[in-house]
Amino acid sequence: MTSPSPRVVPIDRCARHQRGEVAAILPDVLGRAIVAARTPVDQFASQLPEGPVCDGMMRMTAHYDRYGFAGGNALVLRSILGREPRFLANYFSALASR
Repeated sequence: MTSPSPRVVPIDRCARHQRGEVAAILPDVLGRAIVAARTPVDQFASQLPEGPVCDGMMRMTAHYDRYGFAGGNALVLRSILGREPRFLANYFSALASR
């Protein structure tokens, strides 16, 4: 890192929620059943144009499938937002009320 500002740090993802956790929150917000599902990698890849983006997404997916994803960095997220992050349920509620 060449800058003292955390705002220039590349961000992969800052959330620490798994599909099942998100699917468990949404029924309360939306008032209907939500089921977490995983798209097979081949089906996902077939929706992307061939080339470096598809290759990168496939490598990233294979890595997450093998090692999991631990989440991002809360300090970086606060720095990007300029405020404390909301709870995911509160964010979904705000979106649903639009």
